[in-house]
Amino acid sequence: MVPLIEQALKRRSTGLLALGSNFIQEHRAAELVSAVLPLTEHLGPAARIKARNRSTPAKDWDVPDAIKVLPMLPSIESAYQHGFRRMVVAPGYTDAEVMLRYADEVLFVVGCHGSAASDIFLGACRGTARAEEIDVLLKTVAVLGVSRVEAKGSVLLVPDLYLPVQPTFGEKPTLDDVLEHIGSNRTFRWEDGLEEALRSKKVTVAIVKKAFERDHAVMEFLAQQRKRMPPRNPAESASADSASGYRVFDTTTVEPQHATREQIALAVKLVSSR
Repeated sequence: MVPLIEQALKRRSTGLLALGSNFIQEHRAAELVSAVLPLTEHLGPAARIKARNRSTPAKDWDVPDAIKVLPMLPSIESAYQHGFRRMVVAPGYTDAEVMLRYADEVLFVVGCHGSAASDIFLGACRGTARAEEIDVLLKTVAVLGVSRVEAKGSVLLVPDLYLPVQPTFGEKPTLDDVLEHIGSNRTFRWEDGLEEALRSKKVTVAIVKKAFERDHAVMEFLAQQRKRMPPRNPAESASADSASGYRVFDTTTVEPQHATREQIALAVKLVSSR
């Protein structure tokens, strides 16, 4: 995964680098943002853009050290004037129109909540017009999601990665066209990781449901998996669902259709343990 992100940065070093996680926290995908920042150090000084004025300002500093040490500027325009060419921005508080103005000179690192690349991209562009989303797609470096499932001291990490592919849109592309393009051109697919984990019985449906309870796509995926699974006998069901029988997906052993074992293992290095 790390080499793929590095290659993406060589192809395009400015624009949108969107990162996402299903882990719900105040600062979205903060660990992933923190892990990716060192890969961009050669692109110039970095700053954080203040998202909003909080009643409890101390929460602004409840982030990993790699983010905490960055100077905080009030706006993209101000950071640009001070010479910063890498900016950590918050979705929902940053207008994509402003990012587009600077997208050929600045790398914007955006942390979002989400598991799928298409959802993460949409979150990074939230509150903007559809035409702007199409323009942002054309200035995207990469969109990476790393979903996390915790069970009895072990962790499942499932990557979902979109690297830019030249779109072949019609004359008047829509938002749905953009999201379909992202979903259909992923290098890593979260569906492959979860399907392999369920098939090899290294993770239970109950654990996945708990980790993705707000994700309708995952719930639909599990429903489709249930329809395809053969019936289980009572003894097997009791064993799989017992309190001591959590089965956890080891990301280093999974070989999805779009990734090698070594690439999956590298995905783990992008996420810091909390």
